[in-house]
Amino acid sequence: MKFFKGLVGKKDKKEKDENEREEADEPIENDEVKELVREGDDVPRTPSALEGKQKEMNELMHYRTHLSTDKPIYRPGDRVYFRGVVLHALTQRPHVRCDLSQNLPHCPAELAIESPSGDKVFTVNLNNGTDSVIGGYWDIPKEQAGGDYKAKLTWKFENFPSAERELNIRSFRSPRVKTQIKFEKKGYGAGEEAVATLNVKRAEGDVPTGATISASARVDGNEVFSQEGFSLDEKGDVTVRFSLPSNITDGDGTLSFRIVDGGVVENASQTIPILLQSMKIDVYPEGGDLISGCPSRFYVEAFTRTGDPADIQAYIVQNDDDNVVGEVKTVHEGRGKATFTPLPGKEYHLKVHTPSGITNTIQLPTAKPEGLVLTSSSDTIGPNETKVEVSLFSSRDATVEVVLYKSEFELDRQPIALKASESTTVSLSNEGAHGVLRITVFEESVPVAERIVFKHSSKVLHIQVTPTKKSYSPGGKVTLRVKTRDENGKPISAFVGLTVTDDSVLEMVEKRKQVPKLPEMALLESEVDHLLDCAFYFDPKEEKANEAIDLLLGTQGWRRFVFQDEEKLGELKQEVRERLTSVKAGSRSDAAPRPTSSLAFGGGGRGGVPMRHMVQRSAAPVREQQAKPIEIVLASPKKLIKKEETVAVERKPIIMDAPPAKAKAMKEEAIVPPQQDAKKDRMEAPRMKEMAAPKMGMVAPSRRAPSPVVVPSQEVVREFAFKTRPNRKVGERTDFTETLYWNASVKSDENGSTSVTFHLNDSVTSFRVWAEGFSQEAHLGSSSTLVESREPFYLEPKIPLEVSGGDLIRLPVALVNNLPEEVKGSIKFQIEGKGVSLALPSLVDSKFSLKEEQRSRKMYDLNVHNERESCRITIKGNSPHANDSISREIEVVPSGFPFQIFGSGLIEPGMKDTHNFKVPKELLKGTMKTEIKLYCTPAGTLTEAIKSLNKSPCGCFEQTSMTSYPLTMAVQYLKSHEGTDESLLASCLKNLSSGYERLKGYECKNGGF
Repeated sequence: MKFFKGLVGKKDKKEKDENEREEADEPIENDEVKELVREGDDVPRTPSALEGKQKEMNELMHYRTHLSTDKPIYRPGDRVYFRGVVLHALTQRPHVRCDLSQNLPHCPAELAIESPSGDKVFTVNLNNGTDSVIGGYWDIPKEQAGGDYKAKLTWKFENFPSAERELNIRSFRSPRVKTQIKFEKKGYGAGEEAVATLNVKRAEGDVPTGATISASARVDGNEVFSQEGFSLDEKGDVTVRFSLPSNITDGDGTLSFRIVDGGVVENASQTIPILLQSMKIDVYPEGGDLISGCPSRFYVEAFTRTGDPADIQAYIVQNDDDNVVGEVKTVHEGRGKATFTPLPGKEYHLKVHTPSGITNTIQLPTAKPEGLVLTSSSDTIGPNETKVEVSLFSSRDATVEVVLYKSEFELDRQPIALKASESTTVSLSNEGAHGVLRITVFEESVPVAERIVFKHSSKVLHIQVTPTKKSYSPGGKVTLRVKTRDENGKPISAFVGLTVTDDSVLEMVEKRKQVPKLPEMALLESEVDHLLDCAFYFDPKEEKANEAIDLLLGTQGWRRFVFQDEEKLGELKQEVRERLTSVKAGSRSDAAPRPTSSLAFGGGGRGGVPMRHMVQRSAAPVREQQAKPIEIVLASPKKLIKKEETVAVERKPIIMDAPPAKAKAMKEEAIVPPQQDAKKDRMEAPRMKEMAAPKMGMVAPSRRAPSPVVVPSQEVVREFAFKTRPNRKVGERTDFTETLYWNASVKSDENGSTSVTFHLNDSVTSFRVWAEGFSQEAHLGSSSTLVESREPFYLEPKIPLEVSGGDLIRLPVALVNNLPEEVKGSIKFQIEGKGVSLALPSLVDSKFSLKEEQRSRKMYDLNVHNERESCRITIKGNSPHANDSISREIEVVPSGFPFQIFGSGLIEPGMKDTHNFKVPKELLKGTMKTEIKLYCTPAGTLTEAIKSLNKSPCGCFEQTSMTSYPLTMAVQYLKSHEGTDESLLASCLKNLSSGYERLKGYECKNGGF
């Protein structure tokens, strides 16, 4: 079989290269189509043969890079560690040139950091990588602005796709109590009872059984629930119940908890998932379409107005007589599925009955009068099952081919003769494959239905990480023993990435939003738009895990073949160019991207895009007319059609993804042009080549050259192990580095054993050890454990992140006695810097007394002066039994309102320019800064101005308009001028699109805003 990297337009037989024809398995049947085949030997068909010829597969360069960081959130000044793992998309084997002994000097990578506005704030070349792993780091500047950043790893010379990972930068204080709030349902209506569970753990990892909990809830600004005196059970859980008001207008609700654990007081809150008329629901018919007279399954995905998943139950209702023909219920992440048989000429809608109060209905796609339905027989495929079973139901007699793919590689093909109104079961061989598989049904070489399914891997890597002690003291030396075993419990050599991070920081992120680990990344993440609650899908304790995987693939992995008008071709060029390359890790490979509300179709979604319905308004109908066929069609369109546009839909499908009889491997986005005369095709060929010419993993150069970026080089970082400072004294705590150990790849020996060593910092907390790894035989696995750091007696002040001159700090200091005896002593303050001083110096020597296992709290007043500096506050607790000293920094900024004075001008050659500024009398001492920027060309000033206009839209209609409208002119300028910044243009387009979507949300039913 041959590997398709793209197809170009038709070509005369006389112009065809005879040598190329001789190398093919057989003469190409369609002489009007030229197949652009990658050079090299044929790729074997069966997975076992694929595994036996890893070298040949390596030439295909179909690898994915899976990128991870040591933690999800960072402070300015922190160091970010990156790890990229390169695995083959089909076998999950490591790259053969990244094996045990070879490096990748020929394959350097570029690591770039993009700001929330899309600008590159950091770029570095990574020179080497081993064990199919590459690592790097980024030291965040202390002045770096907060927000959601994106790390992108790009291979410069190999054809590997890039990989991306988001990270968040903000100022925060590590909590002393770890909390997670989970509502019983993901959607409540007016008047319903809301149920939520709070889980509480101390930073050290144990349950604060003696803590007292109070809870309150507010809806639309009014308090609807308040109760104190809750206590935790032995698991650290407490459940609260409260009734929502019967009349809810805005739907803004918050549930808040106050946790008092002796001397530690923390708060936790979460938005109440209230569903009103403005909820959103997507509808995805399985295989692509609903067919009249055929039992048809469809999937739904429901969202709150804030984009969070919503739990609903809805009836399937026939429009003309309100006859209920079925029901759908969401199961996980707002996703559910149902089956019904649509009757010819009938329309159907969903009527939500749970939660109550939602009166608007959701129109289902209009059923096609004829076609076939593709249905999977099970939620997932077991690791030892060698067959994939699907059922086909056709409204007419038809002869079809059912093809099973793993990524671009064909696994099996079955010709099937279908009889009208009869169900036919098809069994396809999946031997040797695992992960996401694609099933496509072809009729006369035209794809008519498709879906993806999941097969669990039989190769599992069990990683056991065990600390040598149950608990440690701050500054102590930790040794972790690592053992790797296969699915049968036998030792196996593996490559394990290890990260040890303060668990209280990790728990600041809601569990369902925590980043996936290597198995989820390799087997699921790259096949869907975004992956949330990733730990749920592979948890053997979750009974609904398999059903949740099916719902995930049935919604985010949904696809339908769309046939688009020629005028839309320009909008598709860039996507086609990208999709002809290898699949990008971290983004969907062949699945349709998650739709936005602009992709709503009233009455049926016939354009082939997922239907997202804004319940508060109906979508405009789509006008149908005869359309001219085009050269390019995508199986998984991305934002092809907007609701407001009039779309021409052709009734005759054009050929796409047509599988030649002997082609056993094909690129899933391979494109076949329609039949046209040869003269026109020769005219179109250059335009087609422009889109199809790039090599795998590379993008053709655009008209505008990007701005050059000079980047430093960085040797690949392999390991970081925290070491305690020299001459550290017991009870002296000043260093609170959160990541203590990071290793991109530590190799276990043939006995499956290895060990690592590092020191603890000065925190009294627990550290999460994450281990995720792979083997040469494609085993994948991950695990975690905790390392506890404890002190018999310690102090913990709750110091604010930043204060202003003139503030008064009421500083709480927690005192904890873990000893089985009473502790008496005194507290002393030492302050370095002029920005802060004790309000009552006479109370510096403060006495305390703690009973055994007691926690308490003392309050101290500190004055803040008008000085811009960082002050260090040291608090010492001295007693005959135990001592502790803790130092923390606090940022002091002067009071006052910031102001700016600008000036500009033009400096002629040999001349000078002078600007005089009047300094206000109210200026605070030491707060003035001066900045001068020189631009050699007018384009530089315009680019700088565009950067200042490029803002993320937010706020009301007027605020969104003020942000979005200037971007239209900015985009027009960037598109019409040579040498402009490509990344700036992409960022402006992203913000403009986001603004457009927000503006549509303000549209009224009468068409106004």
